[in-house]
Amino acid sequence: MTALAANVSQLFTVSWSGTDVGSGVASYDVYVSVDGGDFTLWQDDITATSATYTGELNKTYGFYTVATDNVGNMEAVPTVADATTTVTTLENLAPTIDDQTFTIAENSLEETEVGTIAATDPENQALTFAIVAGNLDLDNDGHLAFAIDSSSGVITVNDSDDLDFENTPSFNLQVSATDPGDESDTANVTINLTDVSEVSSTQFNVSQSQNGFFALEGNSAANLKFTLVNSETENVNEVGFFVVDENGNVDGNAPGSDGYLRAALERSQIIFSTISNRPNGFELADIQRIIEVNGGSRLAFYLISNGTTDTALTQLRSTGNTDLSVFLSNSTNLQVSNFSAEGLNLNWSDQAGASSFQNLGLRVEITEESSALYTNLQATTQQELIDLTDLVAPVNVSATVHREAAFDNLIGFYVVADANGGIDTSGDDIADINPGDAGYTQAALANRVTGLDLLRTGNQQSSTFDGSFAGGNILAPFMVVDGTFEEAVNNNAEVYFSFLSANSDGVDHIRLLGDHTFGFEDLAGGGDQDFNDVIVSLNFAAI
Repeated sequence: MTALAANVSQLFTVSWSGTDVGSGVASYDVYVSVDGGDFTLWQDDITATSATYTGELNKTYGFYTVATDNVGNMEAVPTVADATTTVTTLENLAPTIDDQTFTIAENSLEETEVGTIAATDPENQALTFAIVAGNLDLDNDGHLAFAIDSSSGVITVNDSDDLDFENTPSFNLQVSATDPGDESDTANVTINLTDVSEVSSTQFNVSQSQNGFFALEGNSAANLKFTLVNSETENVNEVGFFVVDENGNVDGNAPGSDGYLRAALERSQIIFSTISNRPNGFELADIQRIIEVNGGSRLAFYLISNGTTDTALTQLRSTGNTDLSVFLSNSTNLQVSNFSAEGLNLNWSDQAGASSFQNLGLRVEITEESSALYTNLQATTQQELIDLTDLVAPVNVSATVHREAAFDNLIGFYVVADANGGIDTSGDDIADINPGDAGYTQAALANRVTGLDLLRTGNQQSSTFDGSFAGGNILAPFMVVDGTFEEAVNNNAEVYFSFLSANSDGVDHIRLLGDHTFGFEDLAGGGDQDFNDVIVSLNFAAI
């Protein structure tokens, strides 16, 4: 045996060697004695000449070996230890925590137990547990969805309102276990929600709906499904809605007052745009959306003919006026039909003085269908965005691309730091370059994602692409006009974005045509403004 130090730590190496004149040493049996007790076999018939022993604090260990040669002769058994040592210090080994999956019902009450984290510590020390990532506050009330008992590792519901299967069917938490010596381990903990049938008690109140304002009665939120049922026009129209008070006012501005239109559009939610010349394969029924609306709201609708809310607001903020035709739902350009507690039809004329009411037909109805995932930012202006900030893991996505254009355009997506289109170039999650700043195009292209990359198709054709997006990001689309990505990087091809100030001509080139459906206009200055040059529709796989 090789001599041991008088004092060692909890984990120490025991070594030995041997010689044999003749056949040579074949193997060793290694014995150990604890605090002078009987020797017991530790290593049996081993050919190695060292091994690590794990001792206990303040205990003394003695070792000897018995060698056997290659013809079976065995060394005489010693009567005393060949090497002795005492453990005087402990090693602090990291704990181990397992990846786990739990399932609970959506809207489970606060303090409902979700599950207990499984973790072990080599020294059996007490562990401290914490949720270090993935815990969300989806209703922005300052309370995170889950809590964890730091001593027991029991996860409980902290905010029932955050547990909504329709919006976030799964949470991906990162949980740590730490011992008193600050050694730790981290695991991925998935909490899946089960869907609970929810029937909204909110409905339209026909008798209380008047003067172009449509009242929803009920305390619970309702999902409104908007479906395009008719489009007979050469115009490209955008429709949306805003919430008014019981007098039809918006932020104190009365209907018809100087500040009313701007206040209304500032508070608006875009439903979608309708196009007049659809590419092959893109059907009228493809234009629909589902948006959640608070119970008790009073809604007003509007239509902008051959323009967008973005453009109208830009003009109103600059001059106080807009040259776009904006028809509110209290105007003579709207005819309402089939109005009941479940919904109504909005039939629009998109030209001043016209009364055909055939240019755009929109069905609005209360539905139990869920709104599409990751569309949180697609209702407000300039936000043709994909919101994956609630995700930790990647998500699978399928893209269908339609084209009605002579130009061979490329469509891609890039990561933005915020809903205003800022780009983080320093890695601190704060926007360093904003739309309109010098270098924005190059920063955007440098931030492009490649999991679903550079989509294109032939004229009047459709193509489908499969890929994935990483979680935790906001993505915005871009279009390279009739060129390659390399040409765009080298400033030899025009690039358009969903942010007006990022575009060289300062006009809209991307419109929302439905949930995760984007229409692109490839001509400078807005061109023919048909927004059908390329249409991209995304479908996300359920988590």
